[in-house]
Amino acid sequence: MNRLFRAAFVVAMALGAAAPLSAQDVLPQENEAYSIYDTVGDWTIYTINSRKSCLAEKLFGNGELVMQMGATKDQSKGYLGVFTTEDVEIRRRQNVTLDVDGQTFESKGIAKRNRKLRNGYRGGYIAVTTKALVDALASGSMLTVTPARTASYVLDLDGLGDAMKVGSQCIRAQN
Repeated sequence: MNRLFRAAFVVAMALGAAAPLSAQDVLPQENEAYSIYDTVGDWTIYTINSRKSCLAEKLFGNGELVMQMGATKDQSKGYLGVFTTEDVEIRRRQNVTLDVDGQTFESKGIAKRNRKLRNGYRGGYIAVTTKALVDALASGSMLTVTPARTASYVLDLDGLGDAMKVGSQCIRAQN
């Protein structure tokens, strides 16, 4: 597997060497235009038109929690985003612990607003830099996201593996 999405739509890693997560070249910007590509269970796959890339998104509960995953058009960099409508303090950069079914991974969070998630959503994006985390997310059942200075969030990963496959197809279709 020498490409980020060859086997599955992967969130945020560069295979071979970890690439830095840069807001300018990876993360969705506030003025991005989105189009629905497909739905897979509770996941919606969007194209990010200006970037020729895609992201997968799932709303939890009554929409008070949102998870996004996406990557660049060359599939070398990507991200996992978690956003909430809760009144939480979001730091520009902070350490984040990800736990997938008991497997623990450390990452850095980058606070970022996203046009698609206006209406009071707060949160950030998380770089994923190991194949082990990508595999855990694709096959896992529960993800616990614990930022260093805010509350933890538990996310059901049901259907994520299938959403990753469709996300991969979406990226290939854009390029």
